[in-house]
Amino acid sequence: MSTLYFSIKEHVVPCQYIREYPHAVKSDEAQLRIAIKEYRPFDSSSIVPLAATIIFAPGNGFPKETYEPLFDQLYCAVKGQIRSLWVADQSHQGASGVLNEEIQGDDHPIGPNAALPSTFRKDLWPSRAIAEASFRSNPFFKAWEPRVLENYLRYGLRDTPTKLYPASQKNDTDIGSVTLTTTKHQEAWSYVRSNFVNMPDDDKAHLVAAKLDKKDAKTLFNYPDMVMTFQNLPHVRPNLLWVFGTTSYLNASAKEQDEKITRSGIGLGGSGGTKLGRVEKKTIEGGHMLPFEKVEECACALATWLKRQIEDFRKTEEFWQTFRSGRSDRAMTTLSREWMKNIKLSPETRRDSQSKL
Repeated sequence: MSTLYFSIKEHVVPCQYIREYPHAVKSDEAQLRIAIKEYRPFDSSSIVPLAATIIFAPGNGFPKETYEPLFDQLYCAVKGQIRSLWVADQSHQGASGVLNEEIQGDDHPIGPNAALPSTFRKDLWPSRAIAEASFRSNPFFKAWEPRVLENYLRYGLRDTPTKLYPASQKNDTDIGSVTLTTTKHQEAWSYVRSNFVNMPDDDKAHLVAAKLDKKDAKTLFNYPDMVMTFQNLPHVRPNLLWVFGTTSYLNASAKEQDEKITRSGIGLGGSGGTKLGRVEKKTIEGGHMLPFEKVEECACALATWLKRQIEDFRKTEEFWQTFRSGRSDRAMTTLSREWMKNIKLSPETRRDSQSKL
């Protein structure tokens, strides 16, 4: 299936040249490209003025189209409150990975560590029919809603020959064979960084593994970005909705969930966290693959939250339209008298009372 409620426009655009890891591409001058799909509702007449534009990021190893059933279900729940939805495959995965297969490298970690099953997963089948039968009989994929699995099979498999599996020089037995669109190698490299080589000095060791503490400098595999992300949760500004699966192997306990929720947005520059209603939690019966297993439930949770965000945005816009800071005069072209008076005071000076609009 494809989406039922959206027109789809495809884009291919250049990626940025700023990259975290030197070996993410084979050459520093290589021009990566990224494949994007833009979804716009067929019924544009019902779109409200403050409708949301949603930017969506797929999970590791899953083509962006796998989420189209979720997009459809979300549209049904909110109708005119979605203006458009944009989603891209990462530069080394899905349709983007096909575009870049001649130049991509081996360093794209996004974590967390599921690299072991990715490393040893089967990735070549004699025919598409055999591949599809294999996936349909796999308990992991059987738990998905059928419309999700159909899209995964359509976009997650590609015909050979490919860069990884070129045409055989000996016979034609590989004609009709299929492989994974996102290679298992790129999928595995996305989970963790390797650290196999002993460096001659600390400077070189830090160059190769800049994010590791000295005590962890010799670990064979690492992904410190997860720790850094956790540490930065207090400074997250946007409103958050955490969605957890009751049987997920990640964040399975209420304690593990709450330690993320209570940290989110409470620090300098953050949203204010749960205290200000900026961070919310939703638990849904299911595992780690909730968007594929429980499409309707996930869409309902997102829709309820999204409606509140749109209303919150409307109120915020109204506030800024009436708020006057007092810092300027003459239509924001000159410093105000209040500024001129207050700038002479000690930097420690506080307002006498709470300002009123």
